[in-house]
Amino acid sequence: MHPRATLRGRVVGRGDENGIPHAEIRALVLEDVKPGGIVLHCTSSDDGSFALPVPVASADKPVLVNLRARAKGYAPSGLLGASIQGDAVTPAYTLIRLARGRRLILNLVDRETGRTPAHAEVLAGTRPIFFAFRTSSDESGRAIIDDFPPCKSVYVVVQGGEWVLDTTHQRNVTSTES
Repeated sequence: MHPRATLRGRVVGRGDENGIPHAEIRALVLEDVKPGGIVLHCTSSDDGSFALPVPVASADKPVLVNLRARAKGYAPSGLLGASIQGDAVTPAYTLIRLARGRRLILNLVDRETGRTPAHAEVLAGTRPIFFAFRTSSDESGRAIIDDFPPCKSVYVVVQGGEWVLDTTHQRNVTSTES
């Protein structure tokens, strides 16, 4: 494989459309030639723009690319798609809008014993089967996740010692602004 196409775009703040410098852009390149695909990454420039060269094995077969961006203070983007046929990229320019992230603070307490579980593994996400954030609780049982996306429901799974907390069927957990 050799570079034949370049994905171009810009990472901006949702609402203000200002470029976000130093955002990390990751791309999963899927070709039927390489099972599982390859992962590429780049960083946006000071104005939020990026250019990511993509190796393409054949000009005859389309290549699919899944893009995702993240930056400090912002929630990660969802997956955005692009396709490459030869040296033609669709869309020709990708605008990635990031929402301001939230700080999610979880204070863990075992209801039966009143103890706070130190070093418990915490997974959190915005859907019950998609946990994009992972951390551990500190000595006081507190777990903090920065840059959590704005949402109405937070799903949390906590595993510590011999017990598991699973909130994937509960609603109305709130996050605080960072």
